[in-house]
Amino acid sequence: MRIWKDIFWACVLLFIAQLATTPFSSAGTLWDAARLVTSGLSLVPLYGYAYQVAIGNKATAFLIFSYNAILLTIAALLAVYVLITDGSLFILFLVSLLLVVSFGFLYPQYKYAFDSDDLWVPAA
Repeated sequence: MRIWKDIFWACVLLFIAQLATTPFSSAGTLWDAARLVTSGLSLVPLYGYAYQVAIGNKATAFLIFSYNAILLTIAALLAVYVLITDGSLFILFLVSLLLVVSFGFLYPQYKYAFDSDDLWVPAA
């Protein structure tokens, strides 16, 4: 689990950087707020999986995973569309990188929501 703890803290640092730079990079639109909320909520299952603690309930973990899976599927489909319309080697590299990062991003969320049943058992 050490690797997931390191990944969690790297994601926290990226989130803090995103949080700090957002007010200076745009006019503070609703999309910026939605992006920050989504990024922050995505840290919850990553923390829970890395440290093997239950946060909230299983339904919340399922909803966060489902939301992120839908968003990343749409992003992957858009990336494949761009690859098809503009088939350069650089775009192929970016699409491949997106798929690898997406898998690394969704894997702990999936494991936390579906494959960590021992965490969701109420304490006796």
